[in-house]
Amino acid sequence: MNDQSITVNWLNNCVVGHDNHVYLQRSANLNFFHSQTCVVKIDDEQTKHIDLLSPTCMYHDRNISPGSYYSYRVIVNTPHGKASSTPTSPVYVPDLQHDIGYVNGDPASTFNYNIASEPTFHIDASRLYNTCPETNDVIKDARTMLRHGVDIIDNIDVTGDPVYDSRTTKNGKRYICAKTNIPYNQANATTDITNTHINLGLTKDITCDAGAVMFVALYTEYTPSDQQIIFKPSTDVTIMWSHDTVVLKTKDGRKSSRRTYTSPWVVYTLAYTETGIRLWENGVYVGRVNHNNKNQFKWSKQTSIDLLGQNKSNCGFSEILFFDQPQHVSTIDTVNQYMCDKYDIYFTSIRSKDM
Repeated sequence: MNDQSITVNWLNNCVVGHDNHVYLQRSANLNFFHSQTCVVKIDDEQTKHIDLLSPTCMYHDRNISPGSYYSYRVIVNTPHGKASSTPTSPVYVPDLQHDIGYVNGDPASTFNYNIASEPTFHIDASRLYNTCPETNDVIKDARTMLRHGVDIIDNIDVTGDPVYDSRTTKNGKRYICAKTNIPYNQANATTDITNTHINLGLTKDITCDAGAVMFVALYTEYTPSDQQIIFKPSTDVTIMWSHDTVVLKTKDGRKSSRRTYTSPWVVYTLAYTETGIRLWENGVYVGRVNHNNKNQFKWSKQTSIDLLGQNKSNCGFSEILFFDQPQHVSTIDTVNQYMCDKYDIYFTSIRSKDM
């Protein structure tokens, strides 16, 4: 049962005797001007009892769904017809059942997944606003993915060839992908390649001591076509992933691992330790690769994720959490479980001896 609510406040400019009726309009996840917006009229017992003599008015909306954005505008009757207010800024209603809570987060606590740490930043494609994944909208504002770290992430730029969009899977999970409108049987394997580039513009380079950890959720469909995700958190570290292989590469080494394909979703955990960079896949230890500065890791100011698809093969990015401070194994396990549960992946607890 959802007991969350949104309170809408506004200044009352009604003219008593003329403006004798007030109601609200609500838009969910899309702004009022989007072509796919479904505008809901709110005209109930609460609106009927709004005091038109009061200088300010208030409405409590309890008919909302977790995991959604809502925007409102007030409609009044005037001698010249209906008048509308400016729409409110979108308000996000967290999913307290399935989301993760952390210090200074939105939300700060949930029913099932809570940690006592604050991430350096958190980017989540499920928080995209004003894109309609059912119709494969081109993303207009990728920065709405930024859940935490507004002082760290200056911008999130997404570019695509030919276009990029937001999609949802059958179970409602959301991701950014590249797409092509060329039918599979007409595609040219040499030239018809999609390439979506996600660039995270940090306000500064972040130098981390040993113990810093990153979590990333990716998506790919198992097809014979060439597809690849290339993730570069720094100039020294690259992760390359295809439908059945993951490669962790630094200037000092390379680790390749065959992936057992059980789901199009995968969650990777990277820990920057004194002996090198360690990698886990869905909580299962993959291995370690050395790097030059074993006690420090620099997260570059310009971090990139490339989604490379061919012949309508589908791959994408969904979520990143990054902590620039050492984290206890219980915190790492909680984040891993949250992400694995979110993307319907079998969860395996990380073993302390692998840290």
